[in-house]
Amino acid sequence: MEQTDTPPSPEASARQANARDCADMERLIAGQDTALNDLMERHATPVFHFLCRMVANEDDADDLAQETFVRVFKS
Repeated sequence: MEQTDTPPSPEASARQANARDCADMERLIAGQDTALNDLMERHATPVFHFLCRMVANEDDADDLAQETFVRVFKS
């Protein structure tokens, strides 16, 4: 029988994304500042778009998104 590559289920994809986020947060806590870059690569655009909808101003949304990641880094 030939095995085909099927995409993971949405639940499996969500678990994988959560695992990556947890691993990156652990790296960040351990002092690996580059982990923030990985988190930002995955989340900066969705965070920015969410904030655009909330504040209806791209400049303010950009500032708030930056502040969000600064707070993640500091925490």
